[in-house]
Amino acid sequence: MSRTIAEQQEIWSHKETNTNQFPGVKCKQILLSSEALENKFLAFRDLEIQSANRLSGHHIPDIYYEDIVENIDAVTSQILDFLGLPPCQPKTSFRKLNIESLQELISNYASLKQYLDGS
Repeated sequence: MSRTIAEQQEIWSHKETNTNQFPGVKCKQILLSSEALENKFLAFRDLEIQSANRLSGHHIPDIYYEDIVENIDAVTSQILDFLGLPPCQPKTSFRKLNIESLQELISNYASLKQYLDGS
């Protein structure tokens, strides 16, 4: 979804200091077909399986996006510990591009939710 919005708006990053270029939710709203969404999910799942097969036999920590969003300090600490690096505070001047809910950003959210129900 974020990639589709970025392609539509031609905005790929956003720094805290540059707030004028950031479009409102109505400009960012997209329509996703259920077939395209399912194809993207399947392609991503194939990539996950290929990566897991390629790295099988190696101890690799599982890192989930949701965990990063919830507690970036803990995830950063986990990664640094795994790599044997000293602790450091993560810093970025970038911020989340799409702060709106999925319901606001995807114009056909209700029909996609129904289509994906039980998947």
